[in-house]
Amino acid sequence: MPHLFDKVGDPATLTMYTENGVDVHGDNLYTETTYEFDYCIPSTSTNTRMPFDRRGELGHYLMMQLEFFVLDDVVIPPNTAVEKPPVLTHKGLDYEVMEIEDSKIGAIRFLTYRKRV
Repeated sequence: MPHLFDKVGDPATLTMYTENGVDVHGDNLYTETTYEFDYCIPSTSTNTRMPFDRRGELGHYLMMQLEFFVLDDVVIPPNTAVEKPPVLTHKGLDYEVMEIEDSKIGAIRFLTYRKRV
């Protein structure tokens, strides 16, 4: 499997946030922790890759769920920032991470949504 990651993987960065008090306006402040991955592969077989319509206070928008896999033995702590999810940056695009888990095949699996701008 490492050969596959070497061949088709691209660098990625995971940014985790920890709440760190509030500013003078009452907004949350965060401490960032970043993890650099040499090889990250997006899944091409995720069965939820079709965009789906979400409704919110800002109106309608399309969301797309994606899986990414990285080879690493780093233990990623749970995200403690309730209002700010972790962000995986891959090929210049940001993805909000909903779930991080051990894939049981020697890789870390990230279940993400394309970050809305």
